[in-house]
Amino acid sequence: MNARIWILVQKAGLPPGHVLLEDAGALVQGLHDALARLIQRQLGFSGRTRLHDDAKRLTTVAITDVSAGSGVLECVVLPVPPITGRSPAAVAAFDLINGIRSFSSAAPWPAYLPGIVRNRIGAAVAPVLTETASVGLTVEEDGVAASCTITEPLRAALQEPERFQGGESVEIVGRIFDINIQSKVFKMEAAPRKVAVHFRDDQFGRADELRWKRVFVKGYPKDEQCKSVENVEELRTAGPDEEDGVSVPTESHRGERTEAYISASGRAASMRGLGAGWDTYGAVAPPERVVNWSLHFLGDAAGVLVDYGIEPPIPFVVPTPAGGIQFEWSREGRELELEVAQPENFRFLAVHGEQEREGTATRWEAMRLIRWLATGEQV
Repeated sequence: MNARIWILVQKAGLPPGHVLLEDAGALVQGLHDALARLIQRQLGFSGRTRLHDDAKRLTTVAITDVSAGSGVLECVVLPVPPITGRSPAAVAAFDLINGIRSFSSAAPWPAYLPGIVRNRIGAAVAPVLTETASVGLTVEEDGVAASCTITEPLRAALQEPERFQGGESVEIVGRIFDINIQSKVFKMEAAPRKVAVHFRDDQFGRADELRWKRVFVKGYPKDEQCKSVENVEELRTAGPDEEDGVSVPTESHRGERTEAYISASGRAASMRGLGAGWDTYGAVAPPERVVNWSLHFLGDAAGVLVDYGIEPPIPFVVPTPAGGIQFEWSREGRELELEVAQPENFRFLAVHGEQEREGTATRWEAMRLIRWLATGEQV
């Protein structure tokens, strides 16, 4: 599929066909960062953690030209082997532009467009915008296009900092890089932000023991921007699978509150006690880590659908003879079987009428297949 992105810069004092190098650099970097953060969220990962290599790899956009007679940066979305179907960067660009348009016409911001994404595009256009200047974004893929225009008032809304609720706990993972014994505060590098943690007298020994290490902290924000937290409920060494960043439990576990996840989790519970040869033909029992990872992935996928206002479809869950977990769905003539043989190892069978596709899938493709099953949207 062919996809292109255009960035239109209208700035007083510049002749037609010109874009300042500093403006072009900020715009392109900001657009790339916003798309990568959106892709990271669409993969089911938290947007506030360090940017995943997968998200970087899927954000393949190249500048090709500046349109003659105007200030338009022309970009092309490059293919990403082995991804088939729609380009992740094109999907993210449509979501970004449609989200900005949605806010402009109705507000509030859609759930799939979190502050960390909005702030990046806002920071990118800030050096360019004045009361008379604007930045336009357009994406086109196979004849379908979407556009938006960002002016100074909209830039201010894009750069509005994300706000945390004081009565809602947050979980922080990062490395302690400074500790002040007198004030009972240590500072954490929880990419992409720094957080000051206020600990109690009875937590001093534990805090001192963990200095300079990667830690997990659960506490409550002292301010709306979560620059510092207090009332620490949990303080321990961070596990190798816990990613640096700040998360809100009610948000990160939103998919686990869906009927789809609850139903699948109940079914999976019966598989934890399976022994070897459970089918009387020498079948391998699914390992605990495969069951847990499969459910975690399903929760992530359900959370992504919830962001877009889509009801996650309820799967039928079965063990496979090879020791994997298989999710099976059927909706409106669409059928999907998605097997998790090992963590991050997917095989699928998708059927719609007379059309049938099967093969291996990346995490991105697995997420898109579940969305196709739920909505019929092109993968």
